[in-house]
Amino acid sequence: MTQPKNTECQKGSFMDEIDPARYRLKGEIEMIEKENEIENLFDRGVGNFNYDRYDEAIRDFTEVLERNPDHPDALYYRGMAWAHKKNFGRAIEDFSEAVRKNPNDTDSFLARGEAWKSKGNIHKALNDFKQALQIDPDNPDYKKLVRDMKEKLQQASW
Repeated sequence: MTQPKNTECQKGSFMDEIDPARYRLKGEIEMIEKENEIENLFDRGVGNFNYDRYDEAIRDFTEVLERNPDHPDALYYRGMAWAHKKNFGRAIEDFSEAVRKNPNDTDSFLARGEAWKSKGNIHKALNDFKQALQIDPDNPDYKKLVRDMKEKLQQASW
């Protein structure tokens, strides 16, 4: 006489294999949902920025950065919002952090250069414009910025 199969043991083995996969999938889904929340918040910040609601944009980008300190664009946009509010010191802080995290970010070098120029520091503005030109040496706009800043420095030294 044959022994009945122990289905409970087989079921247990099967579940032992499925449970870790289910938990991994659940974790991946939660991570995707979190990323979507962050991107939605970032998009809201861009919308606020585009409608000149700079305080709201700054709050949105700050929250994005609290949730994801390495968000590639939140520092740049928050810096731009600070610059539009004429708070060039805070703008420079954000642009500096952005270029520290991504040394090839020409937009942040240019924006920081504009902020330095607005503060009257032509030397630092020129350095940032030169950095952007060094990253993208064929860009005619960057060449013009560097040329214009050099002319301003020459005029200031007269």
